[in-house]
Amino acid sequence: MQDTTTPATPPGRGRRALAALAAAALLGGCAGLDTRANVGPALERAHLPGYVSGERYYYSNGRTERVGSTSGDRVAWKDDRGIRLTRSRSPVYPELERKANSSDTEHRIDGIDNGELWPLADGRRTDFVSDQTRTDKRTGRVDTKRRYWICRVDGTETVQVRMGTFDTWRIACERVHRKKAQKNKLRTWYYAPEVGHYVLKTYGRKYDPKPYRRIELTGIRPPTKTLGVDSKARKREYAGFQKALEEAATGETVSWEDRESGVVVRTTPTATLQTGDGRYCRTYRQEVSPNPGNRVYPGIACRGDDGRWRIPRG
Repeated sequence: MQDTTTPATPPGRGRRALAALAAAALLGGCAGLDTRANVGPALERAHLPGYVSGERYYYSNGRTERVGSTSGDRVAWKDDRGIRLTRSRSPVYPELERKANSSDTEHRIDGIDNGELWPLADGRRTDFVSDQTRTDKRTGRVDTKRRYWICRVDGTETVQVRMGTFDTWRIACERVHRKKAQKNKLRTWYYAPEVGHYVLKTYGRKYDPKPYRRIELTGIRPPTKTLGVDSKARKREYAGFQKALEEAATGETVSWEDRESGVVVRTTPTATLQTGDGRYCRTYRQEVSPNPGNRVYPGIACRGDDGRWRIPRG
């Protein structure tokens, strides 16, 4: 087995190194987060998202992720490829654990503190050092990487994505390269408080003229199973979701109720669109009662040749 691990850093040393690195970069005039004049919407401070087991999230990069369980600030997820993930409730930190068939990855973070950014307010910031350890299950090879990050709440912005328009807090995180600022990477999350999740993420090299890549949230499905709706009733709820998108007028709310559990799901189409290839899509909002996450469930769904409405993942 080849082992390329590096000695562990004493607690606090990584953050001191990051502080010195950031100060040197700023003095050199070549780094530091971009800041913009906050001309966005007025938003109240946003608290950490309260994910609920069973919620399913769809993204424009083809991924689907389901919340498995929550414990304090840690959230367990499982994606459509069977990969198991553990994350902080704050999206700015790297995945704490990733367990796949071919490898396991773990991040040890020096300086993780959700209270430094949350509740979100303009100008709040945090910095941290991440030590990544990746173990290849086939070869036994162990690789480690150290990364330095500076994150800042960079105002508010109204953003438009395929599933609608949302008022968001903008959180920008810069990965600082120790030697070459040209390799600095910038990730920005656009967090919508009413959704309790980010609706857009952009990323790329900070000084690269190429456009940043985008990942949009295309829909969230409510956690009806966790709320006590059995499998037969969930099929009826999904049929009601299909009927609402097929028949309801824009702005009309269609309610579905499961008498056994008392769960009510309300679906409201909010707009009807047509794509360049002639397909029809509809944006919508769902509300569920009881609502343990205190959120709405927005999305966009497109009508396939078979007449079924599906949340796009690409």
